[in-house]
Amino acid sequence: MPVKLSCPCGKVFRVRDELLGKRVKCPDCGKPVLVEEPAEEEEEESPPSRRAKAEEKITRKKPPAQDLDEDEPAPPRKTKTPGKAKPRSRNEEEEDEEEEADEEEDRPRKKDRKPAKKTSLYLWLGLAGGGLLVAAGVVVLILILNKKDGTGGGGGGDGGGPVTGENKQAETDLKMIGLAYHNAQDSLRRPPANKEDLKKGMEPQSAAIIDRYVIVWNLDAKAVAGKPDVVMAYETKVPTQGGMVLFFDLSIRKVSADEFKKFQPK
Repeated sequence: MPVKLSCPCGKVFRVRDELLGKRVKCPDCGKPVLVEEPAEEEEEESPPSRRAKAEEKITRKKPPAQDLDEDEPAPPRKTKTPGKAKPRSRNEEEEDEEEEADEEEDRPRKKDRKPAKKTSLYLWLGLAGGGLLVAAGVVVLILILNKKDGTGGGGGGDGGGPVTGENKQAETDLKMIGLAYHNAQDSLRRPPANKEDLKKGMEPQSAAIIDRYVIVWNLDAKAVAGKPDVVMAYETKVPTQGGMVLFFDLSIRKVSADEFKKFQPK
């Protein structure tokens, strides 16, 4: 409830009881006046009425003021000037920057995941392309080697010249004989000594080609290692007319009769 005060200058005014024990300025002379509790007699003589209680409730809702006198002007309100902030120390700024950096690290980086997916896709595409290039290179190498075996060698005389269709068949047969020769040597752990030994290294349906060619038996791989142009098999007409010859290194060449004399086994 309001407390009645009297200033030494003669001014009588009221203030809120929340200011008890504090000093307020007199609205007339401006001197500080101590807010004291009223005497008990005055409280008994003037009990608060309903109107006073209502006024007290209204005054409590209002912001606190030092003086309730109507004549006293209200103190000016402090307004914050936009754009002006309290100066901060360097340590506080550094701490704020560190906190912001930690928050940035903790946030999920969704944007960084997309480039990772693209990178893995490019990696798989690169591996697939590299595999295709390697396969193509192997095929080209095989074709070059086959062409070299079919057209290499040759020479003058009766047996020289390009490889014909007939020679192609002989070349195919001699390749089968050469593979069977090495397979039989691996399985028997010794060089094949006859047709029966050679048949163990080839398919049964292909055994008939053995009789069409002259085969050199008992060629030990260790004995002929490092020696060039060691004859393994050849067409029956080679000594007189020239033809296709199979060497121990599985190379096949068309040679003449005179050239075959240099390779013919003794």
